[in-house]
Amino acid sequence: MNTRSNFDFFHNLFKLYEDAIQGKRNHPTYSDNALGITALLYCPLKYHYRQSDFHTNQYSSLEILDGFDFEHTIKSILQDHYGAIDEFVVEYEYNGTKIEGHLDVYVPTLNVALELKNMRLVKAKMLPADTIVFNPEEYGIELTQSYLKQAGIQKTLLDYHTNKTNQVFLVVKTTLIDHSMKAKKVIIITQPPAVPLEEINTLIEAFHNEKKPRYPWECKLCPYTSMCKNAANLLK
Repeated sequence: MNTRSNFDFFHNLFKLYEDAIQGKRNHPTYSDNALGITALLYCPLKYHYRQSDFHTNQYSSLEILDGFDFEHTIKSILQDHYGAIDEFVVEYEYNGTKIEGHLDVYVPTLNVALELKNMRLVKAKMLPADTIVFNPEEYGIELTQSYLKQAGIQKTLLDYHTNKTNQVFLVVKTTLIDHSMKAKKVIIITQPPAVPLEEINTLIEAFHNEKKPRYPWECKLCPYTSMCKNAANLLK
């Protein structure tokens, strides 16, 4: 094959790979006017742009595709062996605002839910000996705060929805890197504390009343930055 043929061949191959991975995913759908948990944790403007006609492909990176593949594999195992429920929905309403949490996977026989994440790199003060890490703080591992809070909200709403006590685990597939640039692929498993309903109510109020980013890095990574006047001011 010539250079152009090589390019076309591999471009088509990996486009088919992307389609195959996305085809495995059960994309969550929300009821009319319902907010997902992540809408409460990030800039509300991003949520509104996403609901508009300005469609942006959110699934183009290999990191995200790896996350879909990881999620699909874990869900399939739990469904086959434990009768797990994919994308289990929990609902909550406050002052007319409906929240729907879509737990990645819920095992009702064990009262256990998993929130599955794939992260490219996470810094650690030291690398663990084991591949599965249950105590990330021991190794100086700092996970994304929004991921921890998301799982904590899921815990509260799952208990509220099922009227029983459940365990919600954040399960992160990632590569740890230490100060000497040594790296190790691991699975991190942690159990974030439940977020009180009062705090969830505050987040709902802030979604309606505080139209601005929740983290300083959001504008730089947002796909809607070019059309957002707020981002233009914040990035000056």
